[in-house]
Amino acid sequence: MTVAHHPKIHAHHLRRKALVYVRQSTLHQVFEHGESTARQYGLTATAQDLGWPDALVEVIDDDLGQSGASATRRPGFQRLVASVALGQVGTVTLVGQPTATQVQLHIRDTGRGIPAARLATMFEPLYTTKPGGTGLGLYIVQEIVAAHGGQVSVASVEGQGTTVTMTLPRPAAPYTSTLSLWQAGEGL
Repeated sequence: MTVAHHPKIHAHHLRRKALVYVRQSTLHQVFEHGESTARQYGLTATAQDLGWPDALVEVIDDDLGQSGASATRRPGFQRLVASVALGQVGTVTLVGQPTATQVQLHIRDTGRGIPAARLATMFEPLYTTKPGGTGLGLYIVQEIVAAHGGQVSVASVEGQGTTVTMTLPRPAAPYTSTLSLWQAGEGL
């Protein structure tokens, strides 16, 4: 096996699991998005090329065809979260901070970080570092959050990790869905 050199992967990383989480939201997507599914499975070869032994590369594909709307009935996602929580892989932390006027969600990881040069351009439309990527993912996230009066920011230190912060205004009144109004007899 030829091991690709990567400056951020060290021996202590290679002693932990490399998890490849494969998921498509519906059975239709499983069959119609074969290229995406194949790329996801192809990440096992990437992990091996980076030096992970076969025995430590684990594919979690229990959730193929399962909606991502919740963690229930998604045993693969639950296994992924448990592996992270047990320190078998790097950590991802979600922290919510409400104030009187806004809510912040901080998503932190202990990954390799993002180079400073990329931070300035990562929300630009059509900017991508992925082969075959569209460069629209983060741009769309930023646009959706902005449409709700919020903002997204990223702070990162190479070799230590990244924090993505989404800040949204708190609504003046509690949110009431049309479903809850209908259930209360107020009609749609």
